[in-house]
Amino acid sequence: MATTASRYQSDLIERYAPEGRATPVACVGLAEAVESADPDRVAAAVAYAAERTPAGVRGVVLGCTHYDLVDEEITAALGGRPRLFTAAHAVAAQTLRRIGAEPAPDAEPTGTLRVLSSGRPSDLPKAALAYPAGDYLAKGPSAD
Repeated sequence: MATTASRYQSDLIERYAPEGRATPVACVGLAEAVESADPDRVAAAVAYAAERTPAGVRGVVLGCTHYDLVDEEITAALGGRPRLFTAAHAVAAQTLRRIGAEPAPDAEPTGTLRVLSSGRPSDLPKAALAYPAGDYLAKGPSAD
C-alpha cells in the first residue's frame, strides 16, 4: 500500500499515463504473503487486488519485485486478460548499469549465488525455495 500511495508512483503515473489512464491498486499484504510462501495468504491478497482492478484493464504494472514470483496467480485472478509488466528486467538492467556491465541477452546463466541481508552475508531464505526462481537459484543453472 505504501508504494501505491507514494509520491514516486504518482509522479510516474502523471508522466506515463496522463489523463487518468492508470488506476493505482494496492495489493495489501502480498509482499508479506510471498515472503512467508503461504499460498492461502498469496491467494487472498491477489484476490483482494483483483477485485479492485477495473474491468477492461489491458495492462498491470507490478510495483514490487516480490510480485514476479506469483505472476501466474495474478494473471489467473485477472482472468488472463491484462498483460503484466514486471520489475525483473528493469531491476537486472539497473544492477548491470550500476556495476558497469553490459547485458548479454544470449549468455548462458553462470556464476555463484551470494545472498546478502541488510548488507550482510546470509542464506537463501527457506521461503524462496517455494518458488521456481528460488529453487533454480538454490540448485544453480547446471540443474536444468
